[in-house]
Amino acid sequence: MALPAQRSGVLARKLGMTRIFSEAGRHVPVTVLALDGCQVVGLRTEEERDVTTKKGGQVKRTDGYTAVVMGAGEKKAKRTAK
Repeated sequence: MALPAQRSGVLARKLGMTRIFSEAGRHVPVTVLALDGCQVVGLRTEEERDVTTKKGGQVKRTDGYTAVVMGAGEKKAKRTAK
């Protein structure tokens, strides 16, 4: 069984496209990205946990894998808890 690949990357917001010119005078299209503050917003684990359903019941859930959920940027005020 092969181990899962280690992935790395960057969380960014696309601002648009532009171009730069090489030393030979040819233009090269590029994407402009904004790197906002990244933070951990959740964890996924293989362990079971108790979850409250929308109707108020208790159930046991598991994600089935281990992962870190990352977020970037700001959250809209209407989507935050009061």
